[in-house]
Amino acid sequence: RRARRAGGATHRARSASSMDLASIAAWCKEHKLRTIGGVWLGGVAGAFAWNSTRTHLSAAARVFHTRIYAQALTLGCLIGSAAAELYDAKYGAGGAGAGGEEVDPYLYKPSERARGGRGAAGRGGARQ
Repeated sequence: RRARRAGGATHRARSASSMDLASIAAWCKEHKLRTIGGVWLGGVAGAFAWNSTRTHLSAAARVFHTRIYAQALTLGCLIGSAAAELYDAKYGAGGAGAGGEEVDPYLYKPSERARGGRGAAGRGGARQ
């Protein structure tokens, strides 16, 4: 009986961690540039820490290698982001709009006045 409870707790912990991964993935999908910037910053910090242990290199060589490693990591992250976008576009995984349609945030949306509506003046504004 005790082993069953422990197994159930492990199962609940496993499902909670998968929920955490799903929420992290959703956040990363919504905030792509922040994710890439965070990967770059972490890459620079990690590469600089690793290169600091390589005492046979000069300081300029350490900084140069740090930049190269961080650029490679960022390029890999950009390629991964592009691959995820292509996958979503091809298989329709997770649109943000109603009914599963994806909403393009860069789509031109004319104002009400440009569409022939009354605009702000029609809502009780002082201008007529």
